[in-house]
Amino acid sequence: FTLTDENTLQIHYTALSDKPTVVNLSNHAYFNLCGHDKGDISSHWLKINAGYYAPVDMMCIPTGEVSPAQNTPFDFMSFHRIGERIEAKYSQLEIANGYDHN
Repeated sequence: FTLTDENTLQIHYTALSDKPTVVNLSNHAYFNLCGHDKGDISSHWLKINAGYYAPVDMMCIPTGEVSPAQNTPFDFMSFHRIGERIEAKYSQLEIANGYDHN
């Protein structure tokens, strides 16, 4: 983990294998910038440099599809509050009861 002079948090991963293999590195750390027991994160502003997301099935397992995020509640290519569109009538939000996608 690195906190840069520009106030960004960067996570650097490395992987080494002695045979061809799939590597899927992930991080599931969540931060409430308001502080512990200070409410939820719905007012936090978020930007994600990803133009696509992975739809999930009724068990919240990725279906294998890759869908464009543009013009959907999953479009965080520019800053939006996390809670701004979470109540939208959108099947993927309803299936997962919010954001639970990659």
